[in-house]
Amino acid sequence: MRTVLAIIAILLSVTYALAEEPFHLSTDANFPPYSELINDEVQGIDIDIIREAATRAGINVVIEAYPWKRAMMMLSNGETDGTFSVFRNEEREAYALFSSNPVHISDLAVFMNRSSLKNYNQLDDLFGQTVFIAAGFSISDAFDEAVKTNRIRPTYARDTEDGLSRLLESPNGYLISNRVSVLYYARKRGVLDQIRSSPLLVRANRGAYLAIPRSREVTPALQNMLERLDKELGRMWADGTIEAIITPYITTTSPTP
Repeated sequence: MRTVLAIIAILLSVTYALAEEPFHLSTDANFPPYSELINDEVQGIDIDIIREAATRAGINVVIEAYPWKRAMMMLSNGETDGTFSVFRNEEREAYALFSSNPVHISDLAVFMNRSSLKNYNQLDDLFGQTVFIAAGFSISDAFDEAVKTNRIRPTYARDTEDGLSRLLESPNGYLISNRVSVLYYARKRGVLDQIRSSPLLVRANRGAYLAIPRSREVTPALQNMLERLDKELGRMWADGTIEAIITPYITTTSPTP
C-alpha cells in the first residue's frame, strides 16, 4: 500500500512540475507569416499552432524569438528546450530529435500575373523566361541543374515580398516561392486578385518540425513535452485546426493578423 501511495505521489509531483515549469521554445524572429517579432510580441501561423497544441496538451510554453541562425545554434548547443519550425536533414538529425508531425508544410509554387498568358506545366516552361526567386532560396535539384546549365537564369529578389513586387511589374514573369508566404504578402497589399498560381507545385509537402536538442540530457519531462505536443499536432492536422489557423493569413475573410 505504501509503495502504491509513493508511486502516486511521484506521478502527481511530475504532473505538477510539467504543468508549472514552462518550456522555453525558440523560433525565427523574422519569418512572416509563420513567425515574427512585432513590438516585442511574437506572432504568426506557427506561433498560433504551437500555442494551440500546448493549450490542448496542458503544457506551459514560453516562445522566444531570435534571428534564425541564433535559434538554430541554441538548438545545436542545447541552450533551449526546443526550436520550431525546423526542416529535417541528416546534419540536423545528429543534434536534434524531431516531432513526427510537422508544425507547417512548405509548398513551393509558381506564381504568375493573372493577366499573363503564361502557364507552368513542367520545368521546361521556365527556360529562357523571367523567373524571380529569393536570394539563397533552394528550389529543387532539377531547377538548380537548369540554372547551372543556363537554361534558367533566375533574377534574385531580396525576399518573397520583394519577389512579389517584381512579379507585379513583370507582366509575363514567374515567381517561385513558398505558397503561403506569397499569398500572405499579396493579401497584405490587396493584390490577391492580380496573381494566380499553377496547380503543379515545384516542391510539395516539405514538413517543418518542432525539435529538441540532443546535446544535453533528454529528460523525461522534455521527452514528454515533445511527445504530447506531437500528438496534439497530429490531431490538429486531422481535425482541420491547422488549416483554419492558416486561412485568415492568406485570404480576405478576416483582418490581417
